[in-house]
Amino acid sequence: MESGATRSRIATAALVVVLLATFAVGQISADSIISPAERSGAGDIVGRAGYSYLSGLRTFAAAVLWNRMEPLQHSYYEDMPLDQHLFVLPTIYIVTRLDPTLLDPYYVGSWIIARNGKIQEGLDLARQGMEANPQSGLMYASYAQMLFILEHDPKAALPYARKALEPQMTWRSLEEQFEGYAVVRDILEQNGMTTEADQVQAEMDRIARAIDSAPSLVPGTGQ
Repeated sequence: MESGATRSRIATAALVVVLLATFAVGQISADSIISPAERSGAGDIVGRAGYSYLSGLRTFAAAVLWNRMEPLQHSYYEDMPLDQHLFVLPTIYIVTRLDPTLLDPYYVGSWIIARNGKIQEGLDLARQGMEANPQSGLMYASYAQMLFILEHDPKAALPYARKALEPQMTWRSLEEQFEGYAVVRDILEQNGMTTEADQVQAEMDRIARAIDSAPSLVPGTGQ
């Protein structure tokens, strides 16, 4: 008898096929409404509209795939070591190409690959995420952490760690920023930059107070 996890994985694989087929049909449909003459000159507007349509379809497909996979990891496989989550990698490969702005597939995938002994391949994926999202503090902190922990090279990690502190960097939540800053602080300390590390710790203390003071939601009420 198939387990719930197996059925869920089969359903996810089927969803991948359906979404890719939908994307292919969308590509054909968009191409069919743009005549050869329209693809140049006055047809630029039509071309841009078709591209926007396909971009929206790609990001939608990526979101559906990842939102289907992520709960699976945290339900059936939450007690499984990360290096055994190899079943996630095909979805990550597709999602990062459909929508390079999704952060978690890069973050999760790079560690799964690296924990399976392919450190350079994991670093390559993390770098892709960083290059595709140059204002994501998470991507820089994650890449720095991999160099620090897996390559044992705090010096190589330093410029990426310091980049994560720059004011233009964005964070999706205070909790994410706190954790990213903790990585930066440790790398600064390992490079002997105690003054800068203390400054990061002071900022972490401020973030922690902001997290503690944030109003909590009452379950089931949205308030």
